[in-house]
Parts: sequence; C-alpha cells; structure tokens
Amino acid sequence: MPLKYLFRLLLCIVFSISLSAQEKESWFKENFISKEDGAVDLSVYLDNAVGIIPMPIIITEPAVGFGGGLSLVYFHRRKKNAQGEVQKGLPPSLSTIAGAYTANGTYAILGAHQGSYLNDFLRYTGAIGHPSVNLKFFGDASLGARAGLDFNLQGFLVFQEFLTRVKKDLPLFLGFNYIYFGNKVKFNVGDREIDPDLITDTNTAGINFVAAFDRRDNIFTPNRGGFAAIDFGIHDQALGGSRNYNNFAFRGYYYLDFINRVVLGLRYNFHYKWGDVPFFELPFINLRGIPALRYQGNMVNTAEVEARINVYKRWSVMGFAGTGTATDNFAAINADSFKSIIGTGFRYELARDYGLHMGVDFAFGPEQFAWYLTFGSNWFR
Repeated sequence: MPLKYLFRLLLCIVFSISLSAQEKESWFKENFISKEDGAVDLSVYLDNAVGIIPMPIIITEPAVGFGGGLSLVYFHRRKKNAQGEVQKGLPPSLSTIAGAYTANGTYAILGAHQGSYLNDFLRYTGAIGHPSVNLKFFGDASLGARAGLDFNLQGFLVFQEFLTRVKKDLPLFLGFNYIYFGNKVKFNVGDREIDPDLITDTNTAGINFVAAFDRRDNIFTPNRGGFAAIDFGIHDQALGGSRNYNNFAFRGYYYLDFINRVVLGLRYNFHYKWGDVPFFELPFINLRGIPALRYQGNMVNTAEVEARINVYKRWSVMGFAGTGTATDNFAAINADSFKSIIGTGFRYELARDYGLHMGVDFAFGPEQFAWYLTFGSNWFR
C-alpha cells in the first residue's frame, strides 16, 4: 500500500503560511477534524484534494534498509453528483513523480499514473522509471549459488496495465499488463567465483493476463468481503526480453467482521515460474519479518492470518502469523522448507469514509526482527 496518506497532514503546515490564526484554525478543523467524533480524520481533505501535493516517502523494508524520498502527486478533479458532492466508491485518479533513497544505497526515480474512467468501467495504471537496487542473493537449489551474494540491479522500467469491468454491478475485472525491464546486474563479491548465468544482463519483457474479483468493503483496510486475482504471464524474446519463461500467480484475501470490533483476515498466495527464469525474477516468500528475496524458488506458497481488534475509539491492536515455502515444485516441500513469522502492531483509523487505517507492525521472522510503517493493508506492499 502506498505511504502517501499520512503525509497529507503536512499540507496544513504549507497552507498555514498565508493564513491568519483564525483562518488556520477554521481551515484545519474543516479538513482534518471529524465532525462525528472530533478526532483527526483526513476524509474531507481527501474528498477535495485537487492539484499538486508534495508528499514524503518512508521506506522500512529490511532488504534495502531504512530510507525516504519525495513524491509530487497531482490529484485529478473527482466526479461530483447533482448535489455537488464527490461521488463515493470510485478510485481516485492521480499522477506522480517520485524519488527515493535508502541506507544501503538503493535509489529509484519514477513517474506514474493511475486512473479510473467511464464510471470505473476502465482502470489504467502506467509507470516508467529507473531503479537501482542493492540486494542479497541467497541462492536457489537449481542454480547452486552461494548464500548472501551482494548485487546491484539497475535499469529502465516500463509498466502498462489495462483492466475492464465485465458488468456494471459485478466487481469482476479482466485485462492485461505489459512490463519491460532493461537491466544490468553487478555482483560485489570480490574474488569469489560467480555462476556466469547470474551475471548476464537480462532484459525482461512479458504480458500478463489478469482476472480480478473484488468484494471488499474498501480497498485500503478491509473489514469484510474478499479479493481474488489470477495472473498468467508470458515472457518472451519476441516481446523485447532476453529469455523465455512463464508465470502463474494466485492471490486471495478474505475478511470477517465480528461484533464490529474484531476483524479477522485470511490470506493465501501461490506463485510459480518456469522456463529460463532470471535469478532476480524467481518468486520469494513475502511476509513481514522476512527480507525481500531471502527465500526464493520456482514455486512459492504463502499463508497468513491476522486479527485487528478495536480497543479504544479509532485505535486498534494487531496480531498476525504466517508461513511460506519456496521450492522447485510441490514434491520438494517438507518440514524444513516452511519459514514462519509472528508479530503484533497497532492501527489508527485515519480516514473513516475511506476505511483507511495507518500504524506500525513489529514482526519476528526466522532470522531477524523487523518493523514496518503501514498504510492500509500490509498484504499489498
């Protein structure tokens, strides 16, 4: 989930420069204080957000270290009904230019647009950027690489996705996306020998066909309903890549609301890639408490459960646990292949009309402790 929503609070500082004390108090109350309970709430501000807004970025991914950056986001004017009110239920359309840097030297520059058109019949997401990421490759059984190899991956990235709603009242979307990554791989291992297959520059390009069904009550921090998506991808030299391989992925999430105070979330992910797959494209276990790319394989299974318990007004506590496997196939799954995590955290309901919560998670993985600043659902990070 993008980290932008908290930082719109900074706008009150920017705009307050040209306002009198009385105007400052009135403007802040109108945009950031809920008339329902008098608590800090961004719903009204998000409803009326139009124009270019600078927003800081905070990165807490343990694989690249703590970092930050700045995003200039342009909020396109949202459709209003006959009463002049912003139409609810439609995703916002926005464009952004962003840059970020982390403690281990990772950086990225990105331009992107996300839009909903024709009353949400068509959804478009596009991005172009230059990432330079410093990571560790811990090896895959099929490649026989040594554990903990430092490498840099950088290049030119393009992503284009088009989704269409099958029927007006049916939350089923079908479509496709195209991704191209012209990259260079460089290992920083001194005199250690590296498998030549790992250091070959590999341009990746492919088309993924997507089917998504979304019955969640909101897209940020769901309380009830479910989401399921299937992706089938073809990566081929004919599409601009250097290798031929395929992928299949399933994502499923379901939420149950008990007595309006306890929300139980269930998650299952399956990801499989086969063919001449570059090492950095191998699926990995994506769980809080486990760094990105730590456990990779051609086939990854991940399951997780979390509970959010409302304890006081807008404040909730979190508890979560999960496990995953990264293997070459189902036959290779055994007791040792399961990597599990457990953790806790807290949330604050930051924008009630949008169902947006924010907070911090603390996770204990197989090898380390990690913390995450979370906006919305951590399952979409």
